[in-house]
Amino acid sequence: MKKDPYRYIARLYDRLLEPMNRGLRLAGLRMFRPTPDMKILDVGCGTGAHLDVYRRFGCGLYGIDASASMLNLARARLIHAAE
Repeated sequence: MKKDPYRYIARLYDRLLEPMNRGLRLAGLRMFRPTPDMKILDVGCGTGAHLDVYRRFGCGLYGIDASASMLNLARARLIHAAE
């Protein structure tokens, strides 16, 4: 079985990195505003924070990540809004 490198920090990830990531996310939204018909694939979706922003715009959401720990957090955050 492959070891999950985020196993121990997954729950702290957003608290530690969200201040920086939030600014990057907002800059991206200003450059390219999403529409409800868009399909978003987030490769390395982590905790699903980025997909959560696109959920608010009604986009179709898809996320993949190599870390099972991060995917578990993304599933909990997005419930059934993403695949």
